[in-house]
Amino acid sequence: MEYLVGFVALLFGAGILAVSGWGISILKARFALDPGGELLKSLEVWEEHAAEWIIAKAIDAGKDLKIPETRWELVNEATEWVVTRAPMLMDFLGYDRKDVANDLETIILNFLQSKVYDPNSDD
Repeated sequence: MEYLVGFVALLFGAGILAVSGWGISILKARFALDPGGELLKSLEVWEEHAAEWIIAKAIDAGKDLKIPETRWELVNEATEWVVTRAPMLMDFLGYDRKDVANDLETIILNFLQSKVYDPNSDD
């Protein structure tokens, strides 16, 4: 019986968390708490700086960003940098480490597709 009471309490707590999370997202959208998208733009600026750092570090070290393992090694390192500098922005926008890492990888992949990238060049 104790397990049943604990399970019901757990379900009730999970339900409260889910409803409050949904409610917060509705309130943000309803009251336009980021009306001009300034907070999102700020986070994007941090991500752009991190992407520039990834590219510069890869070029300096002669690493090839086309290799997924190499790219993710640098993306994870840069993600830690962004997360420590923009935690309140991330919390407000509902971003987590994985979201930032995926955004950084997307920026890097777009860079690789839009330019000729040679980690061994002296340019």
